[in-house]
Amino acid sequence: MMKTGTIACGVLFTALFVATTLEAQSSAPPPPPGFELPKPALPSRDIQSEVDKMTKSYGLSGEKATVVKAILEEQTRKAEEVASNNSLAPEEKVHRLIAVKDEEITRVSDALTPEQKKKYMADVRPAPPQPMGPPAQGTASAGAANQ
Repeated sequence: MMKTGTIACGVLFTALFVATTLEAQSSAPPPPPGFELPKPALPSRDIQSEVDKMTKSYGLSGEKATVVKAILEEQTRKAEEVASNNSLAPEEKVHRLIAVKDEEITRVSDALTPEQKKKYMADVRPAPPQPMGPPAQGTASAGAANQ
């Protein structure tokens, strides 16, 4: 099964990478005439591997796998367009990359059966951690007595 939060971590890593790269470029002296700075790239994404994992984890049919692959390819192109848009401030890029990822999650989940969607959503949007309450009465003294 896919690790919980992997996708969210990928988005945040990408956003941080883009913001850091752009910040470093904006504080550097201008390049000589005719020289072009390399465009920041998103970390490479192995879409076929993602589809294969989803097929195994969620039992995607061949048709569903094809639909999901097309969605991932389109959303990846959108993310790359955002990342390479030098007219956007780093903070705006982060917001737009998160919006692209949210759109991807919605589109993929809409393509799945209810059972597949339930598993997928649990993987990409894990439940928030429950707040820890105070320790149970007598727990500390019981542990100390057993030592």
